[in-house]
Order: sequence, then C-alpha cells, then structure tokens
Amino acid sequence: MTRHLLLFLLLFIVALPITAQQTTDPPTDDIIYIYAEVNLDPPAPIDFEPGQSHLTPTFHEAVGALIQEAGYTPVFLSPEVDGYPDLFTSDYDSDLVFAPTTPTLSLRTITFGDFDTFYMTPFAAFQFPPLPLGTYGWTVIHTPNAEHSLEFVAHIVAGMALYTAYDCEAALPLFDNALDKVYAADESEINGLLLISGLQFYRGNCLYAVGEVDEAIQAYEAGLNDPDVNLDASEIFDPVEYTVHTRTNLAFVYMEQGEMEQALATLEPTRDLIIRPLYGFDDIIGYIVAAEIYRAAGEINLADNEISRLLRAMADSESSSIERLRAQVYTEIGRFRLSYEPPILDEALLDFAFALEADPEYAPAHYWTGVLHMDHGATEAAIESLTTFLANSDDFFDYYQSDLSTEIDDAQTRLAQLTEE
Repeated sequence: MTRHLLLFLLLFIVALPITAQQTTDPPTDDIIYIYAEVNLDPPAPIDFEPGQSHLTPTFHEAVGALIQEAGYTPVFLSPEVDGYPDLFTSDYDSDLVFAPTTPTLSLRTITFGDFDTFYMTPFAAFQFPPLPLGTYGWTVIHTPNAEHSLEFVAHIVAGMALYTAYDCEAALPLFDNALDKVYAADESEINGLLLISGLQFYRGNCLYAVGEVDEAIQAYEAGLNDPDVNLDASEIFDPVEYTVHTRTNLAFVYMEQGEMEQALATLEPTRDLIIRPLYGFDDIIGYIVAAEIYRAAGEINLADNEISRLLRAMADSESSSIERLRAQVYTEIGRFRLSYEPPILDEALLDFAFALEADPEYAPAHYWTGVLHMDHGATEAAIESLTTFLANSDDFFDYYQSDLSTEIDDAQTRLAQLTEE
C-alpha cells in the first residue's frame, strides 16, 4: 500500500449516524459505546459484505476484553444492516449514545486488499478541560490481517475508548504499549501515516490531565517531530495542517507555564498555512486559542490577524450547517473580545447579534447577550435574552461542545436577581 493511497484514505471523515432505533435503557456510568461501521460503502469493490472484514469480529472481541479489564462494559453498536456478528447491536438510543457526556468511540473499518483500515473519533472528548482541544479529528491505522498486528490495533482502539471516558490512568498504558510497537515495526507490519503524531496528541492530553506536565510536553513534541509530519506531500495535503491541534494544546500548556516564547514559537508554523477549513467547533477553537495566546503575549496585531483568518475560513466554509457554524464563530469571537482588558464591549455585543442573525436559536449567543445587557443595566433586554437562552438551552445540542449546565445555573441566578429588583 503506497503512501499516496494512505494520504487518500486520510481524507475520509467518519460520518455521524442519522437515525437509530430508540430504547428506554437508562445511561449506565460504566458503559463505553463503540459505534462500528464495517465496510459500509467502501470506495472500491471488496470481497466482504457490510459487517465483515479481515479482523472482524476477532479484533472487536480483543478490544472488548481490554475495556472489561479496565472495569467498563463495552457495548458495540452497528447500523441497521444484516451481516454483522452477534457481538453488535443496532438497538440503541442515538440521543444517549451521541450525547456530549456519553463515552462513545466512532470506529470505522474499510478493507483494502489484505489490509483493514480503521478510522477512530472519540465523540465524547471533543473538549478535554482544561486543554482547549480533546480530539485530533480522526486517527487512522492501516494494518494487515496478521496476528502480530491484532494486539497493537486493539490496544490503540481500547485506549481511545477509555479516553472517551476520561480515564487516562487506564488509557495511558495502552497508548504506551501501542507506541512501543509502532516505533519498532516496519511498514509490512503496521502502516499508519501520521499515526504517531495523532497518538502522541492523545497521550499528551492524558499526561497533562494526570499532572505530568513535562511528560505531556515531550509527547506533543514527539508528535510534532514525527517524520510523517515533514513529508513533501503538498500536492495532496499539508502535513502541518494535521498538527494544528497538537500545536494549539502545546502552546496553551506553555502559556499556562508562563513560557510565552515557547508558546509563540509553537504556533509560528501555523501562520504560514493557508486558511484552515472549518469542519466543526474544534477548528474554531484552534483559531480562538491562538488569538488568546497572541493577546496574552502582547502581540495584538497577530491576535487580530488570527480573528481575521477565522472569519475568512468561515466565509470559505462548505459546511452543510453553515448557519450554526456562523453562529459558533461569531459567539466565540465575541467571547474573545470580552477577554481583553478592558473588554471590547460594543464589538462583542455586535458579534453576538451577528451570531443570532445567523441562527436565532443558538443558545450560547443569547446567554452572552443577556450577560452583557445585565452588566450594563439594561434590565428588560437582559431578562429577554436570558429567558430566551433558557428556553433554547433544553434542546441545545452540539457534538463539539459540552452541556450548558454552568451557563444555565448562572442564567437562572441572574434572572432571579433581575426580577427581584
């Protein structure tokens, strides 16, 4: 399998399920869900039916055993198609499984000749507080149907599944084991272009989460220094683009440690990239965090330039949910303007208005509009905005954002104060 084909494979994006059967099963704290698509709509003819591949279900059983060893119950979900092994079920509540707080790993398998290729996205960890970004996008493994590769792939996938449950103590040994194997292997055994940089991103996040700051920095740096990142593949994709998430988190860690020169140096390569496309909220946050770091370093022109780049990326976006995307962009820019000392209040309020013009039901924009109105004595406008926020927050859902419980509590407190006056 050539690197060019592997580069092509990287362009596949894991699709979110649209519908699923509904059940009344309550959420269980120790369950980890793995939503698995196996050879659905492969790009070329193959010898397998949907639900079948070289390593299915042996590989999935190995993943399940590792998750059980960590004290969790794995539940493998599949689309409503025939051909899947008995290990899978298509009877699930999609609102539960794909809620931001439910540990769910998307696992897509496509077979190419003698190789199974796995695409993974940890849905529940798009945010990984206090780090800005929790998900690298997707991680790709390309591995032959061989016994020696089975353990390696199982450790990565189980580690990613545990990562969605924020259980870094359990995930880190699996990541370490997998990295030892991939560093020691050759392409005939394990072939995963940009795999190391992706794994080191997740490993760095986990190390930071458990308080190992120096080790987290080393993991991020190892990912950035992976030879794949420096491939001359400009005609197909810019490898640096796939390290933006790593650079964002590493620069954030440096800023938190007071090492602003290192933070700026980490971000510098991203300034030479073409305007990065916006696929979701995490891409927006990448621009915003860079702007915040530049502002904290006193580089106001660079901060303003990052906001300008974000607006241009929004204008160029081909998202199918462009109204929601515009609302997200303007709301986050407004919040960024409020972080200045002193806050840029008029422009922030205008940003929130632009957000609501794009998507009148976008709850976070209503919340911040209400907060600004209240803080500046516009009682009636504040009550209207905060009331609208609470009305919309019940149904607010975004794969890239956590729930709004903090904002809901604050809005209720503010409304109680406003109505008592």
